[in-house]
Amino acid sequence: MKRAPIFYLITLLITLGCNTKQSDDNKKDIIAVIDSIFQPKEEKRSLTANDITLNKDIQYENYLLDDEYPYNDTVRTFQWDKIKEKLAHIDNEVAKGGNWAIFSNYKNMNGEAPTVADFVRNEYKRVSDQYGVERYQSVPLYTSDIDTTLTRYGRDGWLVKILDSDTTEMVKVSG
Repeated sequence: MKRAPIFYLITLLITLGCNTKQSDDNKKDIIAVIDSIFQPKEEKRSLTANDITLNKDIQYENYLLDDEYPYNDTVRTFQWDKIKEKLAHIDNEVAKGGNWAIFSNYKNMNGEAPTVADFVRNEYKRVSDQYGVERYQSVPLYTSDIDTTLTRYGRDGWLVKILDSDTTEMVKVSG
């Protein structure tokens, strides 16, 4: 008889210890939200000329030109379609990422560019490269070979993509 209470006590302890019920503190309801409609990632669509709108919001009245204006013996027109195409092209290239720069040598502020080997003189008797870019206010462009020969000039204001580190003396660019 003395063993019966001990047996009940051990059975009770084992039953309570082996209880698989978790306390309320340890209970966590996990709710998974599963979208039943698959939505693929949107591909970035490249801009076209039709996506760009140009507004004439000018603050001054003097020296305004209409879309068509007389010049000497001809009538000139602004080619807004071509302008929008070029703006869309620039936006698409910049959206691809990377580091960009603008050539700057206004009024030869950084010095006059060296003369290219096969220079020509234009109708104003100025030195220019074979592409018609004048030496004045330009940036010298070299080949990426080991000899680094000056091949042409880059116009002041050209937008270029930096391909290499911009902390070196000569920087690789494209554009």
